[in-house]
This record gives sequence, C-alpha cells and structure tokens, in this order.
Amino acid sequence: MFDTVASFREFLLKILEDTVTRFAGDEGDGLFGYSRLQEKEFEQGKKTVDAYMTILLQNTLYHYLRQFISVQWDPVRQPELINFFEKWINLMPTNLYVHILLAYIEPKLKLEINRAGVQSLIQTRFYNWASSWISLFDKVSAQNNASICDSLKVAIRLKLIQLMKEWHPSNSELTPDIQKWKSMYEESSWTNLIAQSIVPKLAFSLKQLKINPQNQQIEPVLWVLKWNSHLTTDTMASLFVQNLLPNWLQTLKVWLDSPEVDLSEVMEWYQGWKSLFPAKVLQHES
Repeated sequence: MFDTVASFREFLLKILEDTVTRFAGDEGDGLFGYSRLQEKEFEQGKKTVDAYMTILLQNTLYHYLRQFISVQWDPVRQPELINFFEKWINLMPTNLYVHILLAYIEPKLKLEINRAGVQSLIQTRFYNWASSWISLFDKVSAQNNASICDSLKVAIRLKLIQLMKEWHPSNSELTPDIQKWKSMYEESSWTNLIAQSIVPKLAFSLKQLKINPQNQQIEPVLWVLKWNSHLTTDTMASLFVQNLLPNWLQTLKVWLDSPEVDLSEVMEWYQGWKSLFPAKVLQHES
C-alpha cells in the first residue's frame, strides 16, 4: 500500500507543479526559481494535496490502524510497529500522522511505562522500545517545531527518580543503566535531574572518605569520576573542593607538621592524587 499511496501523492504533486508554472510572475524572485506568486500558489496547492491524502488515508489505512493499535497492539511484545511509522513519516499528512501518535500511540506507551516496575528501566528490552518511540516523537517534534513528547519523558523521569533513590554510588553495575537515559533528555533537563538525585549522594560519599596516606582508599573518588561526562565542570570541581579537599588539606597539614615527615613521600602522595582528576577539574578556578 505504501508504494501505491506514494505514487498517488507524486502524481498529485506533479499536477500541482505543472499548474503552478502557468502562473505569471517575475522569474526567480522567489525560492527555487519560482516567482513569489508561484510560491504562494504552490504552498496553497500542497495543502490541497495533503487534504486529498488525508481523505484517502482516513477511509482506508487509518480505520484499520486505529483498530489495531487500540485493540491488539502491545508496545513491548510488538515493538516493530515503529518501523511502520518511521516509513510513513514523510508520506502521511502531518496532521493525520501526529493525531495517530497522540490519540492512540502515546496513551498506550504511557500506560506501559506507568505499569512497569522501577527495575524495568535497567532492562535492555524496556530501554530499546521506550527510547525508540521517544526518539520518533522527538523527530516529529523537531519537524513541526512543537514538542509532542513531554508526557512520555515525564513518565520516564518519575521512574528514574525512583531508581536513583535506590541507587548507591558504589553500585557500578547500575550506574551505566541510569546514564544511558541521558540521550532522551535535553542537556538542561538531564543536568537538573542529576543535580537533584545523584550529586547529593556523590557529595556524601566524598565527605565520608577517610584520608589516610598509609592506607588510602579512593573508591568514592572513582565513583564520582564515572559521572564526569554527565556533570558540568563547575559541579565536578565543587564536589571535590567542598567535600574532599577540607579533609585532604587537614591530613596534609598534620603530615607536614610531623617531625618525621619525608617530603619525597608527600610529593609522591600528592602526585598520585593529582593524577586521578581530569584536566578540566585541575584547571578550574575554585
């Protein structure tokens, strides 16, 4: 059916193009070699073509698609439906396409997200189908300069907040499962989520770290560094300056005040610590 509909649309557009070229106007004073008058007629004609396409699809494809989605479709067990929408995105009239997404697809996706347990977010299967649909919604939003995906992202965000509450910085297996959702959000939205749910736990871990040159444990520092690509330089520097540096400096002072201090050992200890931090943190003015 796709090829038939595509051929029909191409036929209508060819008729439109032939019609528009008959209109008078100053040659080339518009875009694509059309006159401004021709441009205006072409845009109006495209709306008429879309209207014909909508009538055609409403009386054929739309009826069966609506029934299938409403009654039979399971987003988890039948993720391949997204292939249909990706194929039709540039052929189906925008208004009809967006209507189907918002009226039939989005409610079922949201229901599935809300019904899923928090631990579902770490499952590859859940991530694959949810992220694929959100990416499609984002693509449609970008083409139409309007966001149609906010409710799905909010539903996922609420699950992520719950998951982050259960997460501990030492859980190295769960960390990447949380971080992979970054691609679904704008930078500012993701940064705010991390600042609220992750940064306080990283800060607490650093504060609890005992600075001991004789038997130094650095795991909490490594936990923070795993979030390097998800945190701004200001946040990273602030974490270390406010939560690690005071204890570190106090230990250094005690060591330097010791009558048996070996400055070569102090320098080696200092260089070891310095090697842990990214250049952007070392160069930050804090």
